[in-house]
Amino acid sequence: MSPDYFEKIEQNRLLHQTGKAHPGRTRRYHYLLKQIVDAVPSKTILDWGCGKGNQWKHPLTFILGQPMLKDYLGLETITCYDPAVEEYNQLPNEEKHDLVICTDVLSLIPEQDLAWVFQQLRLRCSKALFLVVQSDHELSDKRYPDGSQKQVTVKPRNWWIEKCWASADWTGIPVYWKWSEEGRIPGEVLVPHYNIPI
Repeated sequence: MSPDYFEKIEQNRLLHQTGKAHPGRTRRYHYLLKQIVDAVPSKTILDWGCGKGNQWKHPLTFILGQPMLKDYLGLETITCYDPAVEEYNQLPNEEKHDLVICTDVLSLIPEQDLAWVFQQLRLRCSKALFLVVQSDHELSDKRYPDGSQKQVTVKPRNWWIEKCWASADWTGIPVYWKWSEEGRIPGEVLVPHYNIPI
């Protein structure tokens, strides 16, 4: 990993300490995650870049019955990882998880370190991958406490897909992409992407 990677982790750690970092964004994608687990039955999940993990600790108050996200998705076990949060900063072992998710994280990672991250995601994924990625430069002006750019890798959508395929062997694994600049789209249906070797 590059020195830039560890510097970004430190800046994110400072954000979490000051309460200025988002505590966990996965809940905003609950309706998309439900589509995935309905299409690809999943009991275990790895949330890579989970923040403080609050998405798994509080009920979905906007859904009838206010279920926890874990119960709403029918999951049995959740593994959280975030190198900038002390509670979750231990890299999970290479045990496979049915579903691996990485939401609003990849654009924070220096480009030279992305291949390693995709490889780590693949090592731990057995059924499906869900990625939320920023691909719009106009929405990438957030800053760290030291004034540096927060989103350091903002690329076109095709670039991200090609980077994912080039970094690890995703043959047979559906990869679901959501572009964060789109926001919520009424009636949105995720379409899986497959890396089909030529």
